[in-house]
Formats: sequence, structure tokens, C-alpha cells
Amino acid sequence: MLLTVDIGNTNIVLGLFENDKLIHKWRIATQKQLTEDEYANKLLPLFNYAEIDYTKINGAIISSVVNKITKPMAIFVEKYLKLSSIIASEVEHDININIDAGTKLGSDILANAIASNRMYNENCIFIDFGTALVIGIIKKEKEFIGGLILPGLQTSFNSLIKSTDRLFYTHLLKPDNIVGKNTEDCLRSGMFYLYKESINGIINKIKEELDIDFKVIVTGGNAILIQGEIKNIDVFEPNLTLEGLNILYKMHKNK
Repeated sequence: MLLTVDIGNTNIVLGLFENDKLIHKWRIATQKQLTEDEYANKLLPLFNYAEIDYTKINGAIISSVVNKITKPMAIFVEKYLKLSSIIASEVEHDININIDAGTKLGSDILANAIASNRMYNENCIFIDFGTALVIGIIKKEKEFIGGLILPGLQTSFNSLIKSTDRLFYTHLLKPDNIVGKNTEDCLRSGMFYLYKESINGIINKIKEELDIDFKVIVTGGNAILIQGEIKNIDVFEPNLTLEGLNILYKMHKNK
């Protein structure tokens, strides 16, 4: 079995693969101060609750956008799972990364690009609704040509609440109507339609500027709120990053 670990700014998502099939998935809050032993205290009970014999995990790959967590997570894998972790950003791959010299592509973006290319074999735009909303573009010929980074939906909402005195936190839900009749509904409607219309517009602009047809894939923790409402989206793939890490691990083992 292969353990894939996607360390994000808000959540750490772990996936367990067996014969290329995702059989279990866990999500925990990102906490930068934890040690490898504290991660063991969090993760091993999750494995046990799912009746996973973690001694049978024979591979692990880590993608991280939080440098402070990469090392303790890798030590957890080594100390408790008796494995050496593969760091996704260090894996040799066959994607042509056509971006400015000196710019390093994040391992989560790389995983999404590889998964989009392998799973659909088309020109793809992938949209990852995380702490940051990342839009990436990869051509069928395995060429990653760049993308966009926006504040994530929840990030924007939290910033708005923190910056104002009389607006208060509410759960983000799909609004019943565009025009709200109270503060909560106005906030929900504003955030929902801001991102819905922005993403539709961005996708149209990418297609217009590049003059290429694309399959549009959406993933990420907040995608479920809005993915069914954006007419330009073709596929909702909630495990895109984990699938990409599984592919990267196989690339490393087969090199």
C-alpha cells in the first residue's frame, strides 16, 4: 500500500492507495508546531479506526507547501512506518515546465498537472480550491504553460470578516437568491457569485487568449460549494492531487 500526503496551508490530506485505487482518505487540520510523535498520536489511531494494518504500507510520498511540516512528517513516516519518504518536489518527471527561469513549481501544482494529463490525455485547465485558488494549464503534449493564483474562497471570506467591525462569520452555503435580505445571506451571495462569475470569466479568457479547447477539472476542499454552478467545468475530481502523487511515486520507482 502507498501512503500519499498532501500538506496544505489549511489541511493535511492523506490518501492510501492499493493497486492504484484510493481505498482510504483522511483530512486533518494543519498545525505547524507538531512533532513527529504528535503526528503519530493523530494519524495512527485513524489508521487503526479504519482497520488498516499500517505495517503493510510499503511506500510513502509527501507533497508540502508548508516547509515547517515537511520534516516532522517525513520523520513520522520513517520512525513509525519504517519507510523513507519520497518528497514529491524532488521526483524526476516527464512534464515540460514552461515557466520563467528561476520559478519553482509547487509540488501540489505538479501533482495536479500530472494527474490531469494522465487521467484525461487532453489539454486541461485544473482549478484547485484551497487556501489559495490555483488555476493551472497543461497541454496534451505534457507541457505545463502556467496559470493563475487567487485568494481561496474561504481565505477571502475570513479576510473580509477580520477587516470589518460589524460583519460576522457564517458558514458559506449556496444562496437561494442572488439578492440577500439579511447580512448572512448577503455575505453568502456575494462570495458565491464573486467566485462563480470570476472563474467562468477566467476560463473564457484563457480559451480566448490561447485559442485552444480545454477540459476543465476542478478539485480542492471548497470546490463542492461551487463546482456544479460553473458552466465551464467538465469534471469534479476531488482526489486529483492524491492521484497525481500516486503517479509521481510510480515514476520514481520505475526510473
